[in-house]
Amino acid sequence: MHPACNLCQGACCRYFRLKRDSGYSDDYWRWVTLHSDRYGENVCEFSIPCKALKNGKCTIYETRPFMCQMEAVGGSMCRYSIGMYHKKHLAKRIHQLIDSPNVA
Repeated sequence: MHPACNLCQGACCRYFRLKRDSGYSDDYWRWVTLHSDRYGENVCEFSIPCKALKNGKCTIYETRPFMCQMEAVGGSMCRYSIGMYHKKHLAKRIHQLIDSPNVA
C-alpha cells in the first residue's frame, strides 16, 4: 500500500463523483441529482462511506470491485477526494507523499 494511503485513511472510499454519460436517461439523472450531496449539469457528488472501510483500511482489498481498482493513487479522483475529505494541511501532506519520487 502506498504510504499516502496510510495517512489518507480512505478518502476515496468515503466520497465519489458520478459523471453523466449518454447512457443515462434524463429521468434517471434527475433521480441521481435528487439523492446526491452536490451536483452540476453533468456531475453528481456523494459522501457515502464504503461499508468495507474499517479503521481507514479496505477490508476487501484483494477482492475489491473493479471500480475501486480503477482509482489510481495520485489520480484525479484520488486528489479530489483528499481535498474534499481532509483538512487543508493534511491534504497538502498527502499530496506531497503522492508526488514524492522516493516513495513506492
